[in-house]
Amino acid sequence: MKIEIGKLYLVKKHGRFKHNLYVSVVKEYQNSVMVKIIEGADLVNDSRNQTILSKKYFEKQIEKVEERNFMKFNVQTATLLLPGKFGAEGKECLSISKSGLAISGPIVQRLNKPEWVQLYLDEQNKAVFVFPCKPTDDGARSCVNPKLKNRKGYRKSWSGVIFEKVVKIAGFDVSSHRYYVKPEEVENYPEALGFDLTKAEKE
Repeated sequence: MKIEIGKLYLVKKHGRFKHNLYVSVVKEYQNSVMVKIIEGADLVNDSRNQTILSKKYFEKQIEKVEERNFMKFNVQTATLLLPGKFGAEGKECLSISKSGLAISGPIVQRLNKPEWVQLYLDEQNKAVFVFPCKPTDDGARSCVNPKLKNRKGYRKSWSGVIFEKVVKIAGFDVSSHRYYVKPEEVENYPEALGFDLTKAEKE
């Protein structure tokens, strides 16, 4: 069978895995594939939730293939947001309220607790994108301090110009409501997460 990068596969439990796994293929080698585990990530030790499987094993254990819906990141319409302040949260979301713009602790952990991130705002498509990055990259913002051990929460927040831009293009009334946006995986950028502001839930 043809193995396709980015597709979602259900791998049956067998041998090293005691449970079924949902995985997506990240890279394909001559005799093996690198997969990112979407569900069941606690079964591997890699901080990126990735592992390498032999093609023979992978093809034998595939139970079904599913299409995945990705957000699209267009560098032509998305603007890199320059650094400002960071600054709590049980659910995976981007929250927008009168106190500012924030990514929840579970989101920071899903991004593998990066020390630095970039923020992009796509005004045309009304979307925010978060990319882990290097400290020397343009627009890099500090995220998780590696010297702080055993932190219970990793919530990061912004205010000022960044917050004002997001509120303006989304048309949010933050004086009366709080908005939550669920994360989505980004096509061709497995390390990033996107937030479609048109899908925001209001409370």
